[in-house]
This record gives sequence, C-alpha cells and structure tokens, in this order.
Amino acid sequence: MVFFGARWLHDNDEDPVVLYQEIGPDRFEVRKVHEFRDGTRERTDQIEPEKRTSLSWMEIPPLEQIHVESEFEVFTITAEEFEEVWTSASDA
Repeated sequence: MVFFGARWLHDNDEDPVVLYQEIGPDRFEVRKVHEFRDGTRERTDQIEPEKRTSLSWMEIPPLEQIHVESEFEVFTITAEEFEEVWTSASDA
C-alpha cells in the first residue's frame, strides 16, 4: 500500500483542498479522504459518482507524475497518519 496526500491549489470553495489517498498495489484507490477549505473532511472506500467524495475509476499515476502538475503539492504519509485522517473524517 502507498499512502500520500496532495494539496490542490485552486480557488473553488466547492472542491477539496487536500486529498489523502490509500493506493493498492494495482495503483487503484482503496480509501480516500477529501479535506475542504472549511476544515470538513469526507471519507469513502467506494466508487459513488453521485457523491462529492468518491474513489476514482482510474488507476492513480505514480506520485512523481502527480507532483509535476503545478496545481498539486504531493507529500507522503505513513499508514498511521492516514488512519488518523481517516478516523477524523465523516462518511461521504
């Protein structure tokens, strides 16, 4: 498993500003937490396109590739840090 976070640099208050992800060996999301500008955190472990926080249908690119995108600041976290974020979030 790979655990990481990404700060999403944008001005839209409807979109999350930090994304926390647990990625499986197949490069697909297992669990995700979105943190919004107001501090609200939503979590999910399912693909639910009708909700604002959902797992992706697509394989997640390597962290190096995400980091190259100027709108994202990627940082690695431990499994324990991800669990802390996960437990602090509410279900999406």
